Amino acid sequence: MAVNLTRLLALFSVFCVLAETAGSLRIENVKSWADELGRVLSEFFNNTTQYSKIQEDYHQSSKLSTTDRNGSAIAEKMKQRLEGILQGKIESIRNLASKAAELRKNYTYKTGSEIEQTEYFNTKELTGLPLERDPKFSDKFAINKSSSVVHIPTDVYSRGVKILNTINWTDGLNKYFKENEQKDPSLLWQYFGSSDGVYRVYPGFDWGNSGTDVYDNRRRSWYIQGSSAPKDLIMVLDLSGSMAGQKLSILRLASLSLLETLQENDFVNIVAVYEGEPVMLCQLKKDGSRIPNDDLPTTECSRQLLQATAQNKKFLQQFIPQNTFAKGIARVSTGFQLAIDVLKDSREKQNFSSSNCTQAIVLFTDGMEDSQYELSKDIFNKENNDKKIHVFTYLVGSEKGAKFEPLKKISDTNGGCLFYIQTLSDVREKVLSYVSVLSRPLAFAKGGPDTSWTPIYLDQLGLGLMITLVAPVFNITSPEDKGQLLGVVGTDMPLPQLEGTVPLSEVGVNGYGFAINNNGFVVFHPGLNKKKDPPNIALNEVEYNQEGAKKLMREMIDRVTGKMNFKNRLISDDKLRLSLEDDFHFFYSPVDNTSFSAAVAIPNYGLKLLQARGMNVDDADVKTYLSSSENDEDVIVAPWEICRGTPVAAKETTPVYKPSTANATDIIDDTNRNNNCDEHKLQNLLFDANLTKERASKKWNAKKMEEDKIHSVFVATHGGIMRFLKTGSAAPFTTRDFMKEQFYKEAAQYAQKEKNFIVLSISYRGQNKGNQPASNESIVINASSAIVKDDVVAAVAGMQFDQEKMQEIFNTTAGSEVNCQDSEVYCRLINDDGLILASNQKDNEVGEFFGVPEGAVLKHFLNNSQFKEFNFSNVQGECKKPQKIVSSARTLLNPLFAVSSYVQFWTQTVFWSLMQFNIYSFFSRGNTALAEEEEEMKIPCTQELKFYKGENFTEKKEDDMVCPESDSNCDKLTWIVYPAPVKNTNLLLVIVKKNCQCEDNERIKVTLTPKDFVSSITEPRLMSYRKPPELESLCKAKGEGKPPCASASLCSPHLITLLILLTFSLLLPTNHHGR
Repeated sequence: MAVNLTRLLALFSVFCVLAETAGSLRIENVKSWADELGRVLSEFFNNTTQYSKIQEDYHQSSKLSTTDRNGSAIAEKMKQRLEGILQGKIESIRNLASKAAELRKNYTYKTGSEIEQTEYFNTKELTGLPLERDPKFSDKFAINKSSSVVHIPTDVYSRGVKILNTINWTDGLNKYFKENEQKDPSLLWQYFGSSDGVYRVYPGFDWGNSGTDVYDNRRRSWYIQGSSAPKDLIMVLDLSGSMAGQKLSILRLASLSLLETLQENDFVNIVAVYEGEPVMLCQLKKDGSRIPNDDLPTTECSRQLLQATAQNKKFLQQFIPQNTFAKGIARVSTGFQLAIDVLKDSREKQNFSSSNCTQAIVLFTDGMEDSQYELSKDIFNKENNDKKIHVFTYLVGSEKGAKFEPLKKISDTNGGCLFYIQTLSDVREKVLSYVSVLSRPLAFAKGGPDTSWTPIYLDQLGLGLMITLVAPVFNITSPEDKGQLLGVVGTDMPLPQLEGTVPLSEVGVNGYGFAINNNGFVVFHPGLNKKKDPPNIALNEVEYNQEGAKKLMREMIDRVTGKMNFKNRLISDDKLRLSLEDDFHFFYSPVDNTSFSAAVAIPNYGLKLLQARGMNVDDADVKTYLSSSENDEDVIVAPWEICRGTPVAAKETTPVYKPSTANATDIIDDTNRNNNCDEHKLQNLLFDANLTKERASKKWNAKKMEEDKIHSVFVATHGGIMRFLKTGSAAPFTTRDFMKEQFYKEAAQYAQKEKNFIVLSISYRGQNKGNQPASNESIVINASSAIVKDDVVAAVAGMQFDQEKMQEIFNTTAGSEVNCQDSEVYCRLINDDGLILASNQKDNEVGEFFGVPEGAVLKHFLNNSQFKEFNFSNVQGECKKPQKIVSSARTLLNPLFAVSSYVQFWTQTVFWSLMQFNIYSFFSRGNTALAEEEEEMKIPCTQELKFYKGENFTEKKEDDMVCPESDSNCDKLTWIVYPAPVKNTNLLLVIVKKNCQCEDNERIKVTLTPKDFVSSITEPRLMSYRKPPELESLCKAKGEGKPPCASASLCSPHLITLLILLTFSLLLPTNHHGR
């Protein structure tokens, strides 16, 4: 009986399926609907935008001809512009460094009452210096261009004799600050940071007193990079039993701090010495045992140096609190031998794991026995006879009778110094001592010290991403003083200044410019995340075709002038869309007198351009062309250098670091435009302005648009003009750089596949984005299509309309044969990005990714190649911090969490609270406030991005698809999927007929949510091709002689007072400023 019932159910199920298939819903009906939908959309688009008429005018014009773009010439033009602005900054900083040295040479050191009368503008307590906002500098804060201001670190006595003398002699820099600014008005901050902590900055501004001030120029990355040449450095940590207690906490804090003094041209690793054989710290376990090589989390840490990138420093930092202990008797000499072996190996490997410059060993220990000294001496006599390796020793702890003499001898005979760190509070001051010694070769270099550029970082005063140009200043008062570092001068350069060198009109649509440095790290690139501090981003990490980018990167690092091409895709700014694949041509050239190389990328269809001729350029005609029609539409001129000499009214209210170009009004008002404008570019602009005005603008009907729920209509041209007419409900078009907008870029790409092709898009409104529309908010659909003449995109016409209009068209074009009212029939209109533009479902699906409601169907499309899946690792991701993972900044940089709770630690460290020092910023890079990171609960991470692209919307028959997640009673049943492309668009009409028995099955979801990779273990950056900076004269300088070394001690503060002050300090917010 049971068997017969099962057979009967199976037969009934098959009958149901066949009946539904044979019913009124057929693929022919869906195709007919799709064709009608395409016809109505095309007609709607054409009538609204006047697309066909504009295209006809372009095709019939005899004033247009086609010519080739010279990519190499465009790259050379960009390179020369970069060289021009960079060389100007270099000259300013060299002049400043020279004048600073002269000021100190001619200064007579003062004492007594003479120096005590010194007055200066203290930026933290600024009085007597009027400030005003200068929009040409920045509209974010007030400044004074008549004087610089001075900042003194909180933990430095501001009325000390040495400090007051430095303030006095640097006061003369005001004159040269102003001279530089007059010669180059695009200069922003200029500053000098002294080796004793005096920071003088121009123009003057109010630092404010909004929290605990922890700024010290000597601990900023720009100062450290400017004060020493690239180096290979091995830290040797003595982990013997005698290091227990406070000495071990000092060692941990000091080694963490020392890592933060390294920059991307440096290389580093850490050797641990304990009762066993010396070992790289990352190979050591907390209990003192060694991790077998086969079990290492990575081979990158084994007996080689790591480039001191942000990621690699973080990798090493995680082992310092985890893998350090005090155990047994350490043979320091064996640690020296291992360190020397690693340094020698790296020197032989050169580019990949060595700076090819200075080499140093830094030992942290609490003393050295005579026997170990003798062994160490023999090792250095044999292995370092040429004294190429500097040896620095840090005597840790305040234990009486500590054997420092052997350490001093080792350092003295190997070009280094012995330094004392008696307490944790000494770490802040003493850990940087070795930098002043390694700066000496710069002073003795042939031709004098040179300038260098820092990596990009985010300015905390609101000027965005920038790089800093720095140069060291040395004492030239007498031969005996030569080699003494006085400080570092610098100036900032925001990225918009660099990006402004890209000739936008010449790289064309979907073209772009970028630059990298000698390490392959991006200086500027459209794929760079500009909202946060980028941690050493390589070129292949911002290009979709990573293998092609690696080849290009190698050529550029080698400073080759050349070209190459490879297939590539563009990733949208919101990281949700991937472009079609195109051949991209890259043209590149090194930037002279820098470590940079610049390039432009031009897609294959951008290698030709249109050139207009015969347009009148007299005042009356130009005004007619560039004015709006009677529709009073907005007339937007692209921010291109069409008229470089034309006076630009916006310059008076635009910061100097942001490029200002002539708009329509500026060009109309310019009576000397024949001389101020590029003839070819002006001809193109005027031709397009006239054509679009005559044909499009006069035919646009604002009243009819509003009736049809159209928000705006526009036409944007390859000559650099856009006409934009909006209805009352529409948002204004806020950017002049319309060629970088998605509507233009996508239309240009699809025009290469098919002419008269309409691209439709919608904003992603997935739940994970948190941007669901308000109840009264309209959902807008964008539609655009490229106008092509002789295979060149001449213009893009487009419109924005309400989704309700799309839904109306969707509903009314459906024939009676397709019953979308049936509860078992799911009707949706999606685009090639997989976003839903219209649906018969009651749920608010519009703007959602198709894979969310129909993951099984999407997977079916993937299997049939109607959609393709693409992956990209976004190393610039930001992930929500998991509860179980402590913030890396707090774990590694805050001794409260990085070191065990030592009462003695707080007793000593609290000294800095007396000066309002907040330990949270002990190791601050000066780029990001840790307090802000904690507040946002975001941490840097790698995100695996998934993109879905419909690339094969060809007509197919209906497909039977096995019902997903079927239960035992319907595992043979199928859904029927009817896909039909909408002609001349990027849309796909998808009808799914679902079997009733399977309707309640668990839904398969495919989302666009990126997969976050957040780990408690930071992996190192793998070695990649690089070239060291061209600093041979600095790295092989002779005559520096024996460095002057000094030791000092610090008085012990009162315990109770300090504990009270510590509590007070930690309750205060932290004041992080600028560089």
